[in-house]
Amino acid sequence: MVNKKKEKKCVLLLRLELDAGSVGLALSYSVTLMGMFQWGVRQSAEVENMVRGDLSFFIYTFYHQLYKTFM
Repeated sequence: MVNKKKEKKCVLLLRLELDAGSVGLALSYSVTLMGMFQWGVRQSAEVENMVRGDLSFFIYTFYHQLYKTFM
């Protein structure tokens, strides 16, 4: 269990050290960072889809040419 007096001291220390502008800036940066991370994940998924599509095309053409060669 957490000591209630110790918990209140931590909250009080944080309240005295941080002003509203710093907290707002930190929140703004965290939201921006999450958006950038989401964009990066989306881009990597798009690249993977494009690579898989190209790979499927090359495999299909290879087997199609192989089929024409032996038939």
